[in-house]
Amino acid sequence: MSFYDIALRVLGSVPPYWRDKAARIGSAAAVKAGYRGAVQLQNNLRRGGEEGVVEALGRYYNYFADLGNFAAASQLKIDAAVTASVPSQLYSDLKRGPVCVALGHCANWDLIGAWAATNLAPLTTVAEVVSPRALFDTFVRLRSRNHMNIVPAQKGRPVFGELLARARKGRGIFALLADRDITGAGIEVELFGQKALVAAGPAALAKQANLPLYVAVADQITLRGARLRAAGTKNGAELVVRGPIKVSDSVEETTQAWVDAFARELRPRLKSWHMCQPLFVSDLDPVRLARSRKKHEQMEKQS
Repeated sequence: MSFYDIALRVLGSVPPYWRDKAARIGSAAAVKAGYRGAVQLQNNLRRGGEEGVVEALGRYYNYFADLGNFAAASQLKIDAAVTASVPSQLYSDLKRGPVCVALGHCANWDLIGAWAATNLAPLTTVAEVVSPRALFDTFVRLRSRNHMNIVPAQKGRPVFGELLARARKGRGIFALLADRDITGAGIEVELFGQKALVAAGPAALAKQANLPLYVAVADQITLRGARLRAAGTKNGAELVVRGPIKVSDSVEETTQAWVDAFARELRPRLKSWHMCQPLFVSDLDPVRLARSRKKHEQMEKQS
């Protein structure tokens, strides 16, 4: 057991009131101090017309504060914390085979993943390898306990081939956090009227593996009464799934289609969007952007 596993256990034993209070104080302090992530979050939210960065950052900190609470969650605890709106077509598609879901960094996406894995179908997702490695391993164990299969992504180790192989022979949900690109081969789309760079993965996987494509957004909701007691936190999550999205021969067209659906559902839930990294083209490093465009062109020629 690593230091981070122990820290997660300790965090889970902290009463919900104090976890929430720490998140509120921390978010206000980070915004006041001009913390880089807080500034970037504010810039991203403003693109969608949202100014409440302190509350939005507080919700992000709630996500971390509640990790220990859901580290070894029972089915009852997970179900108490989540409200879901899922189209009936998704259930039908899952009976026939695997589906792909594009989602964003919204609300408690680990909780959402745990709910989907236990209520819909086995779930496979990609997680970016972070340093120190022991921290990443702790997150993998947490997600594995909550019935999620993790494919590690790191620089120099493409994961698309592995995802494609799993999708062609497997079943369940392939849930890809795609509202920003970590591969260096992202696709430019229009989001809130501005150019942004998102991941090609959902559209490419849906096209090459012939999967139905859906999009998901989550919102932090306040739990009360019996649900609060059962969940162990007042910070629940509302999951909204839309689709299926039309999958065309063009990865770019399909990507723009799911981004449009994502934006419609995200706009009224912007305070739950935890995007503290640059994704809008005007915020990106020009060198990185040029490299991404070139890499995407090369991948398109090979496909």
